[in-house]
Amino acid sequence: MSAENNCRIPGSSGVFQNMGGPMTRSRSQKIEASLFGKPGLKRSHEAVYINIPPDITDLEEWLLKIALSLNWRSWDEAIPKLDLPAGRRLIFPLKSIDEQEDPSPGVVLRNAVILAKCNNCNYLPDSPLIFSRTRLERKLELVSINLTAYYELD
Repeated sequence: MSAENNCRIPGSSGVFQNMGGPMTRSRSQKIEASLFGKPGLKRSHEAVYINIPPDITDLEEWLLKIALSLNWRSWDEAIPKLDLPAGRRLIFPLKSIDEQEDPSPGVVLRNAVILAKCNNCNYLPDSPLIFSRTRLERKLELVSINLTAYYELD
């Protein structure tokens, strides 16, 4: 049966199926280097991490003490002042970090809140705060990609 007649079979999708062409090509370059390096697809990224002293057992209490040093008495008062990313972001583990000597209390709180709102793959601005060591001890890169420009390339 020819490919043209295959599309006319009842229940078929009406599009040509793979007719035995070569297997999908594998790329040897990173997608980031070949695609996201194009003009207009700028991505933004930032390193997010905090250094937790080893003797701290209650992470949220420790962070709230830092917030009190800035005269913020609760998370409801602190979060609007932290300039958090507004939209969803991708996250990637950082391989190397240029650590700051002594980050300001505001930077520590901002990074802690971002880490507390990250799951395994994304920063989700509307997710609840989860202050666990597993989340807060990660060193991540937050990445956003200009998807509007991405889809306009075609």
